[in-house]
Amino acid sequence: MRVLPPAVLFLLAWLPFSARADLAVVTDIPPVQSLVAQVMDGVGEPGVLLSGTVSVHDFALRPSQAGQLQEAGLVVWVGPALTPQLQAAVATLSRDAHVLVLQDAPGVTHREAREGAVFAGEPDTDHDHDHGDGHDHSGDDPHLWLDPENAKAWVQEIARTLSTYDPENSAIYAENAAAAIEDLDRLQSKLTGLFSGVSPSFVISHDSMVHFEQSFGISAVGALAESDAVAPGPKRVAEIRAALESEGVACLLVDVADGPGLMSSLVSEKRNLIEIDVLGSTLQTGPGLYGELLERLAMAIAVCE
Repeated sequence: MRVLPPAVLFLLAWLPFSARADLAVVTDIPPVQSLVAQVMDGVGEPGVLLSGTVSVHDFALRPSQAGQLQEAGLVVWVGPALTPQLQAAVATLSRDAHVLVLQDAPGVTHREAREGAVFAGEPDTDHDHDHGDGHDHSGDDPHLWLDPENAKAWVQEIARTLSTYDPENSAIYAENAAAAIEDLDRLQSKLTGLFSGVSPSFVISHDSMVHFEQSFGISAVGALAESDAVAPGPKRVAEIRAALESEGVACLLVDVADGPGLMSSLVSEKRNLIEIDVLGSTLQTGPGLYGELLERLAMAIAVCE
């Protein structure tokens, strides 16, 4: 690859996106790629780093992924709360790129990760809005995209960021963002109606859905593992086994990133094993993925009565 002189690279870094023939927008995970794709519709198509059934908590960048970051003009990612190991890669490989960290976007709701195997009480509906004040989110649940209100905040911030560096297409970004938010409003209303009068009873393979649950007023009985990066110990497994009987749990929801594993041993004629995909890793990437992800997740949970 031809290396440009430093003076030329410096000038290119300050040009708007529309003037840069080498522009590439790179995202971290499929749901983020989907939201960015909606905003960029008619202008370009963003790439995605972590596609396929890979754990976001335990991965190593392949050469092709490192190349994506090196060529990026804009990197859009959830942030170190989800993929701390990606932080160094972005800083090292995308030194000349603009970086949008979505966990710090204005209007994003952060919720604390739950403790223990079994969750007690009703869903906590209090929202903690952070506005990029430097708060440490290490104790928060990082699956922020599962709250459609967060998706709306992200769409707005994505449009603002793209418009800043590509003012020639700012009208398109604004129009696409407005349309995306309308779609999210309709999706939110549809899923809220789906859960109306429904009290699903389910256990999840690892605790990943606090944002989704609290958005729609439902609550898992518990989670077999704290995360997909930590295997459950005997005490936690025993607590889940006890809860399955005492709570009359109808479904065991297994994320594709986890595989059936221990959860398959908990199946009985009284409960179903249902596969879920909180990352959308098994879905076709693109603008429609985000809505399909949330709708599939809702349908899987709604039958757990």
